Amino acid sequence: MLSPIKLLPLLLISSMFCSIPCFAGCGWMLGSPSSVSATVNAVLNINGTDLTPSANESSVFTSSTSVTAGYWGKSWNNSSKEANFYPTSVFTKADVNNPKGVLVDASVPGLYVIVEANMPQPASNWGSWSPAMPFYMTLNSSYNKSTATGGWGCSDITDTLKQTVSIPFTVKFYTTSDFDPTKAAGKSFFSTQTHVGVLENIDGFGGQVNIHFKGPISFKSAGCGTFTKVPTVNLGDINLRDIQSKPSGEYNLTPFQINFKNCYSKASITLNFASNQSTSDNLLINTNGTAKGVGIGLKYASSADATNYTRINLKNNVKLNEFFMNYEGDTGDATLNIFAFISSTDASALSSGTVNIPAVMVFSFP
Repeated sequence: MLSPIKLLPLLLISSMFCSIPCFAGCGWMLGSPSSVSATVNAVLNINGTDLTPSANESSVFTSSTSVTAGYWGKSWNNSSKEANFYPTSVFTKADVNNPKGVLVDASVPGLYVIVEANMPQPASNWGSWSPAMPFYMTLNSSYNKSTATGGWGCSDITDTLKQTVSIPFTVKFYTTSDFDPTKAAGKSFFSTQTHVGVLENIDGFGGQVNIHFKGPISFKSAGCGTFTKVPTVNLGDINLRDIQSKPSGEYNLTPFQINFKNCYSKASITLNFASNQSTSDNLLINTNGTAKGVGIGLKYASSADATNYTRINLKNNVKLNEFFMNYEGDTGDATLNIFAFISSTDASALSSGTVNIPAVMVFSFP
């Protein structure tokens, strides 16, 4: 008698055969046109020197480049269709008001950079990227990833090049209201080629595009482009008896100004009169006049209304900060208010005559 046919093993065998080609996922991977596992390098030239931005500049410096890459597909249930664009540990803080931007360096608040990738649309059977390009190298996941709405690879068991593309990358440095030029002055970033970001399949399959900055980005040192020559100051006449009555007095206080143009970072200024002859009484000696026992002293305005004055030490550096420079908003122009006066250098030698003192003022910036 014939035995019954047993179908169960055949069904199991059929199930095993199906498990090989019937993967659930349609993977997307990024590589070069010749290799799915290749690393492609995109170098963004950010060689901007002596930049002089102020706060709230939307485009301090921009640059762009393109790289040739390959879109690859595979029937691989471990690989997604999502592209991810993220910064390396060079950047650790996002702009709270613009999450597409990342802070360039902790030492300069308010200086941010945006890097965008504008990946070409996939071939027609993939649909399109969602969200639409471009997307951004940022710490914020709402802006640093995109997904192809269709899928390649569902019938491809092996890695298959589906499309050769040219991917444009754009970099833009900008400033916010937190930007302080004094903290940027003299600074330089990315002086050597620096790896700053990665574009890849979000699961890490396939290859990747590495983003590099090749700089440097540098900022102008604190200082001013030009300044007016020190004027001739006419101190007028004074009665010799007035000085004799009080030799230590400060007579004929007379204002004059030095105007600075094209200053960056509202710089402080250092005054130095050390190259001039002076006495222990901190007065310039009357080298070219006929009067004896008299000299000239100098002061600067130490209050906003120029009613308080501080005497300048003629033998040491005198540093005047932004307050004393009277900067005109964000124009980069400044006015230094100085006052000259007559006083006695030697009461025992006082005699009438003229006072004529050429003086050299040396300005320097930190």
